[in-house]
Parts: sequence; structure tokens; C-alpha cells
Amino acid sequence: MTRGPEPIDDVIRAAGLRRTTPRALVLHTLRSTRGHLTASEIFEQIEDDRPAEPIAVSTVYRALEALEAKGVVSALRSRSGETRYEWSPERPAHHHLICGACGAVVELDLDSVEQLAREIESRTGFQPDIRHLAIDGICEQCRGSSDSAVSGASATPPAR
Repeated sequence: MTRGPEPIDDVIRAAGLRRTTPRALVLHTLRSTRGHLTASEIFEQIEDDRPAEPIAVSTVYRALEALEAKGVVSALRSRSGETRYEWSPERPAHHHLICGACGAVVELDLDSVEQLAREIESRTGFQPDIRHLAIDGICEQCRGSSDSAVSGASATPPAR
């Protein structure tokens, strides 16, 4: 018998947090999209789903901060300063490639990351936690359009 996902309220309490409506809404949004969303995108989705019961964007940020501190959500921070969040309790270790030109996020699994972690520990004694690694760079599509970037056109993040 396979077990379904744990109820969001149980996840919040298991993390040692008090259940609040904003925390539940943020987690519901992240769990249902399975994507990498900015706080603004999370806020907009909640606002679209609950127009009669608005919450402030600052409340979404506070909920994300508390949930990230307890490991319930993971944050991807790019060099550009943008932070994207994702649901993490039921996710195995995985890694991300983040395009600095268009903002695209690609997930990948690399066995070599575990090997890297072991090598870091054996060389330095430092035990890295790299279950959620983000690598900044330029995606193939943006590299292919670098001629247009050179001619003055600028890459803009895709609509999500």
C-alpha cells in the first residue's frame, strides 16, 4: 500500500512550527506547483486563489523565511539576487542549473556531487551539505543567442 503525501498541517507541525494560514498557503502553493517560484509569484498565486481573503506580500516572505529555516522549503539564490523557492520534504537530493541571462532553472541529478562531498570532507575535514546545489551559468539557448546580446538586444526572464 503506497502512502500519499503528508498533510501540510502535519508537515508544519513536524518542523516544530506553529500552523498559520500564511504558512499553509505558501506550502500548498509550492506543493501544488512543484516549481521554483519567487516570493512574488507565490504571493500572486495565493492572491489569485483567495481574492476575498488577501494576505500581505511581507507575510509571504516571513512564512518562507520560517519554512526555509526548518528545511521545509529550499531556496535557490542566483547571482542576480533573485531567490526562488521550492517544496522540499518529499524531494530527494537534487541540483539546479540557473541561467544568469534568462532566469531558467533546470533540475538535474548528479552522482558526482556525492563524490565531491566525500572529497571535500576527506581533504578538509569539512562536512558539506550539498543536497541542494545551485550552479549559475548560461543556458544553451542563451549561449546560442549571444550574437543578439552582442548587438544590443537584452535577454529577459521568461514569463512563468
